[in-house]
Amino acid sequence: MIEKYKPAVISLNELSKQIPTQAIAKILFSYEVFKAEGTNTHGGAVIAIDKQLKPISVDCHQQPNIIAAAILVNNKSYNIISTYSPPTEKLPLPILSNVLQNSHANIILGDFNAKNTTWGCTQTNQKGRELESWLKLNKLNIHNPAMITSLRSKTTIDLVISTVQEASVQCNQLQYNGSDHFPILAEFNDIILKHQQQYIQKINWNLYTIMLSILSSEIEYIAHESNMQPHEWFQMFQDFLSALRIRSTTWHPAKKTSAFAYRSHQNDD
Repeated sequence: MIEKYKPAVISLNELSKQIPTQAIAKILFSYEVFKAEGTNTHGGAVIAIDKQLKPISVDCHQQPNIIAAAILVNNKSYNIISTYSPPTEKLPLPILSNVLQNSHANIILGDFNAKNTTWGCTQTNQKGRELESWLKLNKLNIHNPAMITSLRSKTTIDLVISTVQEASVQCNQLQYNGSDHFPILAEFNDIILKHQQQYIQKINWNLYTIMLSILSSEIEYIAHESNMQPHEWFQMFQDFLSALRIRSTTWHPAKKTSAFAYRSHQNDD
């Protein structure tokens, strides 16, 4: 899905403590990854933002289940926040309020486990009432009302919230069978990212192997006949392999022209 939609922002919840930040960053190599641990074994929140946007971390006082970063788009600062609120815990509204003070433009993505008929749930719980009051106080909009986000409860607990006008944001539910929550693709049409040409490298490993095979006898001869010290030989061979890899690499253009926030849920509730 990431390859298909090429989102500028990815928000993930409940990745569990067993998945380190380094592992996420290795997969999402073109994104800057920010992670907050959870209060249970499968909690936590992650934001991955396109490195070209040069995101910087926003202080959340090391609170679990909430992470934030800031980006600058067309000389305007945006806070991007990802949060997960377990069913039995209070909403992190005090921390969210502190983060909102850093910018007049904010985008919040997360699983709040807050139900309210205002955004299309069949019932309202205490967390839903508290969240509704807080949204009104801070003049925030929910962009995916009445969108079923949970396969288990058929309700709207995963929310896309921002200070952006409702009419300029389009949210779509994506089909995915790897979780009991649906991913959400949100397009913020008023946040226009300047076109930047990116290039993706592709290594022709067949060419690499053929060239290495052809030159292997020469490499073996140098190894036996040269008077190099072992460390000198190792350095030369390492440089050769690096040069061979570059010679076997081609670069292909990739384009990103829109601003997206793509939200995926990885576990229960």
